[in-house]
Order: sequence, then structure tokens, then C-alpha cells
Amino acid sequence: MSIEFAKKLLKLTIELEQSSHYWSEYDVPLGIHERIAEAKADCLAEINAEVKSFESQADLLAKFASHKAGKKQLDLMEQSYSMREQAGLLQQWVDKVVNDE
Repeated sequence: MSIEFAKKLLKLTIELEQSSHYWSEYDVPLGIHERIAEAKADCLAEINAEVKSFESQADLLAKFASHKAGKKQLDLMEQSYSMREQAGLLQQWVDKVVNDE
């Protein structure tokens, strides 16, 4: 699942979860609330895996950069910093979306 798709799906499952509290038990299929919660958990797991992937890649780049010198080292450190920044921004987005429920 792409990260963009996971983000869209997470927003949708949160909206469904919020509105499902107002649904009558006679209007929806059995187990729908549990299925919505499961889909939300799957999206969060996918996004958290992507955050960890960014962090791991950043660690590898930083480690590799430590064995280089000059411009190459600076370029690798910039890439490492950029990946950490992406991981942080993605985590902030998740925290905001989940906490705004």
C-alpha cells in the first residue's frame, strides 16, 4: 500500500469510526464497528512501518556518510537529515489526525 493511499484510508476510517457511533445497530451489518477499527489499525501500522523505514534509511545513510569525506559526506548527511525530517513530519501528521478524532 502506498503511503499516500494509507493516509487517505486512515482519514476515511477515522471519519467512519466517528460517525458510526450515531448509527443504529439495526442500520448496519454486524461487526461493522470492529471492521472499521481493524482497518484503522492496519492503516496506522502501514504508516508507522513507513516512518520506521525512513528512520532506518536515514541511519544507514549517516553510517555510510561517516566513512566518506568532503562533498560526498555532506550530500549523504543532507539526505539522512531529509529522511529523518520526512519521518518526523509523517509522524506529526499521524498524531494530529488521530488526536483530532
